[in-house]
Amino acid sequence: MQTPKQTPERDAPTPEAGASARHLGARQSSARRRLATWVILGTGAGAAAALLVLGLVSMVRFDAPPTLTPERYYEAKAQWQAAAPPNYDIEVEITGPQSAHYLVKVRRGEPTAAERNGVPIKQRRVYGTWSVPGMFGTMSRDVEAIERRAAGKAAADEQQLVLRAEFDPVYGYPARYERIEWGSARGSTSAAAMWKVTRFELVDP
Repeated sequence: MQTPKQTPERDAPTPEAGASARHLGARQSSARRRLATWVILGTGAGAAAALLVLGLVSMVRFDAPPTLTPERYYEAKAQWQAAAPPNYDIEVEITGPQSAHYLVKVRRGEPTAAERNGVPIKQRRVYGTWSVPGMFGTMSRDVEAIERRAAGKAAADEQQLVLRAEFDPVYGYPARYERIEWGSARGSTSAAAMWKVTRFELVDP
C-alpha cells in the first residue's frame, strides 16, 4: 500500500515572513510618528502665521489713527498745556480686555467726580486717570518705551510697541489712542489699550 505524501502547512509563517512583517510594522510606526510630528509642526506654524496675519492686519487698518512718534506726543501735550480749559466734562470709551465707559468732571483744573459704566467712582485718587492729563500720563510710559528702543536701551525681553494717536486740533487732547504690543515672549500680538473720546464739553464753573 502506497503511503500518501505529506504537504507542508501553507498557513505556518516562515522565519523570513515574520521578520518581514516586523520590519513592515516598524516602518509603518515610524511613518506614523513622522506624520504626527509634521502635523504638530504644521499646526504650530499655521497658528503663528495666523497671529502674524492678525498683527499685520491690525497695523494696516485704514481707519487707524496716525502713528504716534515722540515728537507728535510732546507737541500735543504742549498744545494742551497752553490751551487747556479749566472746566470740562470728558467721556472716554475703552475697548479691549478691560472695556469700559468713563465720565470725568474737571473743575478749575482738578477732577472732581468720575464714573465707570454709569457708576460713581468712590476713590477720589483715581478720578484723574481718565482726565486729559491722566491720559497723557498713561501715554508717556509708552512713549518712553519707544524712545528706549530707538536709543538701543530696551531690555531684551521688552515688548515692541506700535502706538497710534489722533489729537484734537483745537485743544490737543488725545481723541483716539491705540497701543499694540508686538513680539512678546509668547509670540502674540494684541491691542493692549485702545480708547476714544466720545464727548468733550466745556462747562461753566
